[in-house]
Amino acid sequence: MKKNVLIIAICAIFAIGLTSCGKPKTATQLLTDKGWVLTEATVTPAYQVDTYEFINDCIKDGWFKSWELDDIILFDETGGVKVDPGKLLPTNDWAVYKTLTSIGTWSFDKEENPEYLSFQLPWWYNDEYTAPDAAVEKCTIVILNETTLRLRITFDYPEYVAKVNHQFTLEFKHK
Repeated sequence: MKKNVLIIAICAIFAIGLTSCGKPKTATQLLTDKGWVLTEATVTPAYQVDTYEFINDCIKDGWFKSWELDDIILFDETGGVKVDPGKLLPTNDWAVYKTLTSIGTWSFDKEENPEYLSFQLPWWYNDEYTAPDAAVEKCTIVILNETTLRLRITFDYPEYVAKVNHQFTLEFKHK
């Protein structure tokens, strides 16, 4: 009996050792494995919104709408970006948002250990608020691992008198 228990224990340890020595995932695999949901969004220095208030926490300060916070961003292996708008939808009849699926493409600056992820941000809209902004944003990758995607984006606003650069940090978790 003791001999069988010992053999089973040795086999279990060996099996765990084999499965834990797997090849680490590539950046593409980490990005495309599951969908991502925005969990944190901050800006520095404080950003002035349409109400002339200054905000730092884009979620808590209401810059993102409630229906945007359950959106799932899906990056596919072929370079496409899609958005699943989740269960919450706008209360108005904004048909574009209800059918929002494909928003463009994504790319890394390099295959191994990328520093930048470029894609269209689904919450930046065109001037008419009828579709996502077509601009592809170059985002610095702060973290990309099994559970977290943290990006930093710097926007330059030369039309403003202050000529301030705003740095947005967006953190996503897997859905």
